[in-house]
Amino acid sequence: MSEKVLDPLTSWMERGASVRKRLEKMTHGSAFEFVNTLCQQLLRDHEDDRIQMFSTKLGELRDMVYMYQHEVLQLEGWGENYQKLEDLVKDIRTLLEWMDELLVLALLDIMEIKQLFDVSGLCYQRNSSK
Repeated sequence: MSEKVLDPLTSWMERGASVRKRLEKMTHGSAFEFVNTLCQQLLRDHEDDRIQMFSTKLGELRDMVYMYQHEVLQLEGWGENYQKLEDLVKDIRTLLEWMDELLVLALLDIMEIKQLFDVSGLCYQRNSSK
């Protein structure tokens, strides 16, 4: 039985693709709906545990992709593969920014979230294409 040996670049890119799949599974394919659901749960339950949990998971995914970017940069330099990973990092950072806003506002005043939510004034509401 022979094993298929991947070149290092392909291996790093496949790992990035795996992270992309994990992100899409986590968000069910819609960053807006994912954060919107978390926001509605926060407003209903006044508990930020779910947001903190997902924020931690996303931070871990981001850090993994940073490592993949570093390896791709060493193997190939800036190019299409590096950009694919950079696009993934941007998607993860955007989600983290949106959730960080909710966490900070939850610490200050949960009613501030409600007021902003009602007028579509939260960062994720203003800056998404839904």
